[in-house]
Amino acid sequence: KEHIASKLLDIFRAVEDGINKVVLPLDVTQGTKLFTSQTKGGLWGWFRRGGPVMIFILLVAVAIIVMTVERLFFFKKEYIDADVLMERVVGLWNKGYRDDAIDLCKRTKGPVARMLFDALIKHRAGKEIMEEAIHQRHLEEMPRLSRHLSAIAVLAGISPLLGLLGTVSGMISTFQVITYHGGGDPRLLAGGISEALITTEFGLIVAIPALLIHSYLSG
Repeated sequence: KEHIASKLLDIFRAVEDGINKVVLPLDVTQGTKLFTSQTKGGLWGWFRRGGPVMIFILLVAVAIIVMTVERLFFFKKEYIDADVLMERVVGLWNKGYRDDAIDLCKRTKGPVARMLFDALIKHRAGKEIMEEAIHQRHLEEMPRLSRHLSAIAVLAGISPLLGLLGTVSGMISTFQVITYHGGGDPRLLAGGISEALITTEFGLIVAIPALLIHSYLSG
């Protein structure tokens, strides 16, 4: 006690004498130093503060990107202007060049051309047979066109749920810290909550574009 009292007296005397080099146990930063340390590290630091759930959300994002790229390449490969094809086929057919119209459909890529080809090669069998051929080809083409779309929709729904899971887990950890250390410092609670909400933020960042992508690809 005498040692502590002596130290305090030295500090007071130093203040009275106007000495600048005095260290007082005061937090003059008012928490700004803590905030700065939490925001260091950029994107990687932000990702790490989210906890292990961030890894699963990242995997979901990667899966969505891979399936989206695959679908875009597929649609680009299969895309044709159906109106132009129909105009050319009808023109050839009406002029009597039926074999040329069928060959044009056979040589043209895309599901519309394949449906027309299956129908036109059976034109002698009648309208009902042609319609049945179109329907059968439609049933075969739809799984190819809609591939991965349901998976993208499911992952878009899972992403914010994973974010919510990370938030709940982070909140539980935060309250456990408060249980042991008390809640006297509100920055302890606020910091833990902000870190817990990072997972929800990341989940929404992944989910919102994924839903837009699913809508676009479905169209």
